[in-house]
Amino acid sequence: MKIAVGEDRAGWLSTHAISACREHAEAEKIRSTDTLLIFFTSGTTGLPKMVVHTHASYPIGHLSTMYWLGLRPGDVHLNVSSPGWAKHAWSCVFAPWIAEATLAVDWAALDPSPDELAKLKAAGFSIEEVDPANFHKKELYVRKVTLLPFYWGFDLGRVVSTDEMYKMLTVIEAHADELAKLDPSFRQISGGHMAAFEKQALESTWNLVPIHPGLAQYMKARGVGDSKWDANVAQ
Repeated sequence: MKIAVGEDRAGWLSTHAISACREHAEAEKIRSTDTLLIFFTSGTTGLPKMVVHTHASYPIGHLSTMYWLGLRPGDVHLNVSSPGWAKHAWSCVFAPWIAEATLAVDWAALDPSPDELAKLKAAGFSIEEVDPANFHKKELYVRKVTLLPFYWGFDLGRVVSTDEMYKMLTVIEAHADELAKLDPSFRQISGGHMAAFEKQALESTWNLVPIHPGLAQYMKARGVGDSKWDANVAQ
């Protein structure tokens, strides 16, 4: 099965079509010796070779990986394999989760291409360029970090009440300068810029994600609300 992410493509199953499928399906009756998947080896010691895995061999491989990694419940595991290699999935997903271990990951920023930026702007997203020095991580491997502002207090399924969310936002705003000294990433809302930052983020995403009523209350109190957002405030 070939799955395309993004635009539809002839001969491929699009993620749009998958999302339209029903959530439940009848399980297929299979044998443990039936083929599950076929993939290529890494080619570390020679040319890559196709390997057939069955519904038995692949899970056994996960258990053997867990054994060789020595993982135990509660362990913290950092895998340094490249995402392009199958071991990345074995060590980063299957084996640690089977062992009930926690995954630790490193990360780096990626610069989107000019075409990608143009598509984001055309779709109505606001683009922020941030100095990498604003992040705790010493090396992000880029000269600038491109961000899409996302508002604080997005809908949490109303787990947090309106009053609690409003209070949280006002407390963060009141201490934004202090937070920026502890964590440089808070500089984007320091200096009295939090309400403006929230407005910019909401202008990009208000019709995509339900707005928490506590955030809506905060925006109106700061005089930066917009009546067009009202219909998408979570009830």
